[in-house]
Parts: sequence; structure tokens; C-alpha cells
Amino acid sequence: MKSILLAAALGGVLLVTAHPALAERGLAPGTCVVADKLHPGRIQSVLPFAYSVKGFGPNDTPIIVPFDDVVPGPCAGDPPGDRQPVQAPPVRQQPGFADAPPAPPIGGGGACFANDAVQGAGLNGRIRAVLVRGFSHEPNPGEDGRITVHIDSLRIGVSRPASPVDAVQYQTVAGRPMYDVRVTFDTCTDYNRRDVFLRRDRNFVCFTKASGVFDCSMTANSPGLAEDQKREVPK
Repeated sequence: MKSILLAAALGGVLLVTAHPALAERGLAPGTCVVADKLHPGRIQSVLPFAYSVKGFGPNDTPIIVPFDDVVPGPCAGDPPGDRQPVQAPPVRQQPGFADAPPAPPIGGGGACFANDAVQGAGLNGRIRAVLVRGFSHEPNPGEDGRITVHIDSLRIGVSRPASPVDAVQYQTVAGRPMYDVRVTFDTCTDYNRRDVFLRRDRNFVCFTKASGVFDCSMTANSPGLAEDQKREVPK
């Protein structure tokens, strides 16, 4: 499953101690975490840009949460002394982008929209295709939770050469162009009993990997990004 970010309630109560926890990538399925600062659960699978996290309750539904919104956390039944607090990931300054025109209200109606169509082979179209592919999700037969993606605005910064550190972190080649991108996008999760619309404003870095595959990776949030918006429509 590929996608990012839809919040559904995950059960559980989080107790904290004085040891900070930071957002992490590379967590394995089965790891206990806290998603989106509030929801304890366990990683079910690792997607291109996100984790699928399921709460500890028997009726909890898995949700898709970006890497940067997930921190290691307690497993159900851990003693209070073993539990970790939730702390926002460190802020990394991003380049400025020109303001985009206001996006329309999140979700035009009560039904989920279709995924954006592929829009050409240029840089803008390639980035859009990667993001739609990465954040959309087709559930297994008999399951609900199909996720579709619509990009409201996409702003590409000036390219910069990948540093040796970038080459290691992003599995690219030093010197290849990297693009800082700011995206406002909507996702809609189609559950059996409700549709959940979520709008997010996020930073990405896009690049060509050493394997030749074009890819994008979400980066830490920075000041100036819009607050998330959520709307639920019962069926």
C-alpha cells in the first residue's frame, strides 16, 4: 500500500516519561509507535512515504501516516516506566516558495474523488505521478479504506546538486540535481461507513536515485506550512 496520511481514531492511552522520542524512518513492521502525536499502535507495513499503523484495539482500522509523523512508542501492556513521550521532529529550514492561489474547499462533495491523472513527462508531471502513486492505496479484497489523491498546488524550487550526505540518505549520486518541492494535496479515504477527506501542506525533496528511478521523499515540516484540514462525511 502506498500513501500518506489519513487520520482515523486509534485507541489507547499514552503515558510519558522524560526521555524524548523523535520521528524515525526505517522502522520495521511490528514496531510499536505513536502516530500523529496522539495515536499509539503498531506498524503493519512500510510504504514508500509512510507507515500503515494499526491501534491496539480489536476494532481499530489501520491508518496511513507519513514517516515524519511517527515516533517509537510503547506497546500495549508496557509498564509506565518504559513509555516514551511524543516530541515533534526537529525543524529543517526549507527554501521559500511563492504563495499559491487558495485551494478550493477540501473535498467538493460527499463522495471520494478519483486519483489525479498522469500529466505529461516533464518534471512537474513526474513529481505529480510519484506523489499520487505514493499516497494512493488500493485495499485488499474485502477490505475498505481505498485512498485517492488530488494535488491542489505544486511549487518546485531551484535545483541544487546532491551532496555526499544526500547521496547516502537518498540513495542517489552526488552531483545529481535535487529539487525542493512544496505540495498542497488532498487525500480521501473511502471507508464503509464514512469518507474522510484530509488536506496537507508538505515539503518534499525529489531526485533521481542511483538506480535511475525518479523518486520523492517527504522532509521535516517547516514554519509557514498551512495547518492540516480534515472533514468526515458519514454514508
